[in-house]
Amino acid sequence: ITKNLFSAAYNHAYQDGSGLLIEGMDSFDLKRGDTCSSRYTRTANLQNIISSNATTYTNFHTQMSEIMSLARRCIDSNDLDSSFREACCGIIT
Repeated sequence: ITKNLFSAAYNHAYQDGSGLLIEGMDSFDLKRGDTCSSRYTRTANLQNIISSNATTYTNFHTQMSEIMSLARRCIDSNDLDSSFREACCGIIT
């Protein structure tokens, strides 16, 4: 009878402990899910803004590169530099 009583008490305590453990794990999972969800939304929005800005800057850089390439073909920078030095400093090259 003592062994059966001890076994019954042990089983009862084990079930109580297991129930509390599962309850605690469920509570933790809910809190973790809420925390991650709220931070994910803000992070995802920020990432979308940064991605959009990067695309805008890349397109701007591409456009400016094309314009500068056209300017380099149309302007003789060596001749322009010589004219500037002559007008500014009196140095004839």
